[in-house]
Amino acid sequence: LDEVLNGLDAASRRLFMRSLRRASEPGMAWVLTTHRLGERPGAITHAARLERGRLDAAVVAPGRNARQATAPAARRESSTRRALGNAAAERGSTPVLQLRNACVYRDERRVLGPLDWTIASGEHWLIVGPNGAGKSTLIALLYGDLSPADGGRIERQGFPPGTPISEWKSAVGIVSPELQSRYAATACTVEEIVVSGLHSSIGLDEPASPAERALASRRLAEVGLRGLGRRRARELSYGQLRRALLARALIVNRRMLLLDEPFDGLDASARDIVAAQVAAAVQRGTQVVLATHHPEDVPTYVTRCLTLPARRAARKRR
Repeated sequence: LDEVLNGLDAASRRLFMRSLRRASEPGMAWVLTTHRLGERPGAITHAARLERGRLDAAVVAPGRNARQATAPAARRESSTRRALGNAAAERGSTPVLQLRNACVYRDERRVLGPLDWTIASGEHWLIVGPNGAGKSTLIALLYGDLSPADGGRIERQGFPPGTPISEWKSAVGIVSPELQSRYAATACTVEEIVVSGLHSSIGLDEPASPAERALASRRLAEVGLRGLGRRRARELSYGQLRRALLARALIVNRRMLLLDEPFDGLDASARDIVAAQVAAAVQRGTQVVLATHHPEDVPTYVTRCLTLPARRAARKRR
């Protein structure tokens, strides 16, 4: 079981752990890898740490390790909730992005909306909701990969109707599981992945210039991937590729960052690196929209929250 809890909401993680516990009763053996210590199952009998190719293992009392690991995560979650509740939202007066009666359909079934929502200048938003609520669809809509159905609209400050969507995308950085899946299937080098952020493209139509390569090298160093620019996407670990996508998103100053589960697949030190880079962008004036199932991943500057409810089985559009 390799990072099997990635992308699952809290209820789904509990259900998975319950199923694993039941499956363990007849004596079935299993091995689970995770970067989040709080997700270690209570039924483990052995724990191992892998670092630089070396494996250190120890027998542990069932349940003890998991409880000890969960406590700090619970404290972080409580702290984050207090920060969200107590921080004053520095709401600007100018709408940067507005959704009006926005709906998205896939295969003639409504998967998002109708939704009215405004992101004002200076606001940083958290998007929460169970699996299937439409968080990733909303991120894709904000980025411009999807469009609202007839009767709805999306307005972007400084980008009037008729403006090529590529101009908006050049002002926005995105990190998402979908983007990672697309790049994992390509033969792109890490350097090409990062440089493509200058063109809002998947891959490059022509080789990167020396200036672009130098810029990509600096961004890779900032996310802890120095010297990996010539590797192919498939040669990176899941977490390394996620950091390469962050370098892509931050290759230039952005007006907005759209981050869909940006910390999945990252170990604790990598999460710190990513969080620091995003915080630095915020200090430069970038606004953040973050979708995550993990309260401990929410930075304190995110003071606005949009909750998407669980969706019932959607009817086909007539």
